[in-house]
Amino acid sequence: LWGALLFPAAFLFDRWWQSNYGLAAGIWHPPQILKAVAFFAIVLGSWLLAATWQNRPERGGAVAFAVGGGLVLTLIGVVTLTSSYPNRQHSGAFYEVACATYPIVPVALRGARKLRWPATAAAATYTAVICSMVWLLPLFPAKPQVAPIYNPLDHMMPPPFPLLLIVPALAIDALLRKMRADRPWLQAVAAGVMFFVIFAAVQWIFAEFLLSDMADNRFFAGGGKHWPFFLKIDPLARLQFWGAAKDELNVVSGLISIALGILAARLGLSIAAWIRRIQR
Repeated sequence: LWGALLFPAAFLFDRWWQSNYGLAAGIWHPPQILKAVAFFAIVLGSWLLAATWQNRPERGGAVAFAVGGGLVLTLIGVVTLTSSYPNRQHSGAFYEVACATYPIVPVALRGARKLRWPATAAAATYTAVICSMVWLLPLFPAKPQVAPIYNPLDHMMPPPFPLLLIVPALAIDALLRKMRADRPWLQAVAAGVMFFVIFAAVQWIFAEFLLSDMADNRFFAGGGKHWPFFLKIDPLARLQFWGAAKDELNVVSGLISIALGILAARLGLSIAAWIRRIQR
């Protein structure tokens, strides 16, 4: 309820902000932060309601809980969008952010005891939502109305193709189903390490594909062709990896990513334990 009330206020605040300041203050100006808080309040509230439903005898609650988790993953992807462009997916910072955020939800979905593959279902929901935006948004005409305009557009811009979260989600489902539930730190270590290793392996290669000519089509929306209208970027940089030299994925950044993944997985296990106790 509070999120629903906060969102219209954030929208009006954003209109006033852009009419007075444009986009000179950057992407994460106060109205955008307020809208993000409102979105999280709405989605997390819905996810919590689904959690109470899945603890009841009725059917359908576990599916709603997993789908709600997918929407939370989607919102995390939206908030971290600027660090998730394919051009950044060979940098250490990208994997640190991913490992610190994404494992929380798949591991927390371990509380959906009535589904065999809850993390996979959530990752599939995330993929479906982002893909629908990739494929449908360019069909709608639109023009930027706020300066600066460096990339003229005549249609709505698609987001980058979704991250391959479904691959580590499958592994997390298989892993946690076989491990003992009374050893949470061991589970967290295994899940955090597994997430980093599998995600880095598949996303590293997929990022190279997304920046190639083979991804320059309606399905993948890659090839370095889709950019926000307010982003000034050199044409050569559109097909290059950013920060790969100064912020490379090396042993140090890899260990940091693993540590963050373990902590995120441990937080997810705590959320899962709390969810099992929710009754309404």
